[in-house]
Amino acid sequence: MKTTIPQTTRTLGIATVAALGLSMSACTYDAADLRDYVAEVKSRPGGDIEDFPRPEGAELIPEISQSSDPFKSFLVDELNNTAAPVDPDVPPWPPRNLEELERYALDSLRMVGTLDQQSEQWGLIKGPDGVIHRVKAGNFMGKNYGKVLEVTERRIHLLERVSDGRGEWLDRDAEISLSE
Repeated sequence: MKTTIPQTTRTLGIATVAALGLSMSACTYDAADLRDYVAEVKSRPGGDIEDFPRPEGAELIPEISQSSDPFKSFLVDELNNTAAPVDPDVPPWPPRNLEELERYALDSLRMVGTLDQQSEQWGLIKGPDGVIHRVKAGNFMGKNYGKVLEVTERRIHLLERVSDGRGEWLDRDAEISLSE
């Protein structure tokens, strides 16, 4: 039984072999001209390099200023300046049962809308589990004891109480804006 190879397959095979041979010929390493150039550059006599001209009228004077220390954290200063210390013997808020949204970090909660019900503004919050919760002024949310102070159409304003690591509570403003 005689097998025949179609003309297009044969032409394609020949073209592939020719292209492979041509590309392999480009891989030869003939760097004689590069070696000659490097030898010529190395044989040049060395010389002194002239100084870069200084601009006239410019004088370098080291300046010691009273600016902030670059190695000191600015976050500590910011926390100390913006937060008011709270009595360490007082718990963050009066004893109460924790609300559902206090199980989640504030940044994992999303405001998805508002609801006006009986002349009271409610915020609609979507938790990380996908459930939508209603909150109003006086409710709590977030792991930092965030108390809802105000609910508007575009945002929910909270007051969080966080520990400063030294046994004191600090008040900090936070907000959740309406997700677009």
